[in-house]
Amino acid sequence: MEIDEFLDKQIGKVKEIKSEDESGLPLEIREALEQKASQEAQLGAQPSKPEEAKAKPASPKEAGAGIPLPKRDVRLGLEDDIDSLIAQANAMISKGDFEGARQVYLRIKEVKEELPRRFSKQDEKVSESLINLNEKIADGFDRTLSTEFNEKFNRINSLLNEAYSYIQDNKISSMQSLSKVEDVYQHIKQLHMSFPEGYVEKRVMIEDQMLKLYKIIITNKKNLLYGDFTRKSDEIIRMMGVVADDIRNNNYQKASKLFSNVTKLYKELPKGFLKEKTDLQSQILDIYQKLVLGRETTAHTEFDDKSGQIRVLFSQAYELVKRDDMKGATGLYNQIAEIYSKLPAGYFSSKSEIEVEMMEFYHILSLKKDKNLLEETKAKVNQIDLLLQSARNYITHKETDFAKEVYGEIIDVYNSLPEGFFDEKVKVQNKIIRIYKDLLANLHEVIVSVETKSDKAKYDQLLSLLVDIHSHIMRKEFSDIKSKYISAYKIYHELPLGLIEEKKSLYTELYRVYEELRLYTTVDKLAELADNKQYKEMTDLLDRAAEEYNLLSKRYPQDAELFKYIQSKCLVYLDMLKRIKDEKKEMNGIDVRKKIERVAAAKEGLSGELPVQNPALDSAEDPAVQGQAKGSIMEKYGPEGMS
Repeated sequence: MEIDEFLDKQIGKVKEIKSEDESGLPLEIREALEQKASQEAQLGAQPSKPEEAKAKPASPKEAGAGIPLPKRDVRLGLEDDIDSLIAQANAMISKGDFEGARQVYLRIKEVKEELPRRFSKQDEKVSESLINLNEKIADGFDRTLSTEFNEKFNRINSLLNEAYSYIQDNKISSMQSLSKVEDVYQHIKQLHMSFPEGYVEKRVMIEDQMLKLYKIIITNKKNLLYGDFTRKSDEIIRMMGVVADDIRNNNYQKASKLFSNVTKLYKELPKGFLKEKTDLQSQILDIYQKLVLGRETTAHTEFDDKSGQIRVLFSQAYELVKRDDMKGATGLYNQIAEIYSKLPAGYFSSKSEIEVEMMEFYHILSLKKDKNLLEETKAKVNQIDLLLQSARNYITHKETDFAKEVYGEIIDVYNSLPEGFFDEKVKVQNKIIRIYKDLLANLHEVIVSVETKSDKAKYDQLLSLLVDIHSHIMRKEFSDIKSKYISAYKIYHELPLGLIEEKKSLYTELYRVYEELRLYTTVDKLAELADNKQYKEMTDLLDRAAEEYNLLSKRYPQDAELFKYIQSKCLVYLDMLKRIKDEKKEMNGIDVRKKIERVAAAKEGLSGELPVQNPALDSAEDPAVQGQAKGSIMEKYGPEGMS
């Protein structure tokens, strides 16, 4: 609701008040009326009725003269002043002071009439202030931006002078100077991008200078890079010619060193020039292939020569041991270690074989120094002879269970024989192999299951193969085991099912060979991993091999020679991994001997076991207890498991 409407309704309720002349009464009459009213109030007379009051109300200007108008900032709102006056008018009405309310009403109208003028003055004042502030701010910005622009403008001019100090007649003399000019240009570019707005003329001037400098850079870069590429590619071609000459003269060590310089220089060629680089790569690859082939041929020849020398020295050393010439044998052993240290890199499989043999020979030398061992060896050989005689008697009388027990004792005594004493051990080995063959034949004597001559021949052939495998193990001919096992495996599955079910010990023997051959094949993979520098895989495989070794060496003590070999080979590779981890320098003959002594000592300290970092639970089934059907061995234990 509008203020006028509100006040009109309030004042309209008082019908007695009717103003005919808003200009006001004369001053003398108004004073007389006020004096009379004051006298009547003192006498206690009743107030006159509104309609009897003939005096005219004061003019709006005079009526509102006594009511102060709050002086407030326009920004705080004039509506607060009007609200205050309306509140005063309402208070007067509630007290019956309608004349006072009317005077307030007139004052409110006066305030309303003054609003446009007051707002106009305030608006003009605020506008003038804003204009003044804007001029000051703009002037400040102009001064700041002008200072910033001038500083950057001057800096760019300084950088341009620096860039042109490397340029003579629009030419840059070297790649180093070109690199410096490019760095300066990039700095100029960054400053240009950070220019404040405006200053069009100076901007255009700088951009022209930048474009001119950029053209100089591009032109000279092309010329300089081509010259740099030409010089370096010519040097590469020259060095490759020298490498080719060294290859023809079998000087592969010098050729390899120079070829590494070729590859290093090739990496320094400037970017681009794809066609020229392709031609150069083709020539480098051709030289590299010749170098690799020559190195491999030379290394292979060198390895064969040196390993052949080692084999001859081993043969001579063993002869000296047989003649108890320990001083001469030790001298040959030292020569072997020296030659071994000069073998070419790689060839881990052959090297591990040599190290195993060196370890065994070192052990023999150590034992031979103890004269008491000779008496111990003779006593154990006599004990084995007595046990062999007992086993034969049991076999003759068909007491195979007792014969098996005695055979186990024979194996235990044989495994405890000291190393060395070759003649005695060979004689004992031959006797053990014969008794094993007789025992195996007696255990698998055919009673009812073999119905044809063909089946009988296959059965006898299988027994013969099992004996051969046992013989190869005792004589350390481990590489011959796999072919015999594959033949035995095939014959086993050609036998009648009734015979297989009746003679479950056949399966036990075949499964024993399978497990041993699987472990032997696993250890053989170490050489390939070493050649490929797959050291993490080597560590994992050694863990698995050690775990399986610790299980099988206890399960099959009759094949101790195989497990000794596997143990030695694993220790050799464990030592190699340790050397790689410790980043040892290349070995000489003394280092080789120390290594062999260290590994041999570790072997003695292990009491027949190998260390396992992450042992797994043994879930292997013992086939000697459970036995297997013909079909299951075909699926689980075929020769493909050894590939």
